[in-house]
Amino acid sequence: MEQPPLDFPAHQVAAHWYRSLAESGQAVFYEPSDWAAAKLIAFDLTRHLHSGRVSAQMLAALWSAMNDLITTEAARWRVAGQPW
Repeated sequence: MEQPPLDFPAHQVAAHWYRSLAESGQAVFYEPSDWAAAKLIAFDLTRHLHSGRVSAQMLAALWSAMNDLITTEAARWRVAGQPW
């Protein structure tokens, strides 16, 4: 499935992260629900970055959600069952 466009003004960091997903190898496995989750993460990341305050709890939640989409090498290793 082709990556749907973001339909909101995203923070440049969130937009860059979202765009990078389409260039990543795991994108071939993404279903519509994965892209919807990625848009939600980009939206929440945008809100967090524009809030002007850092929340470790929010950042941890966003990082966890990003890992659910297998967006880091560490997450890919865990899914593959490979040791470090």
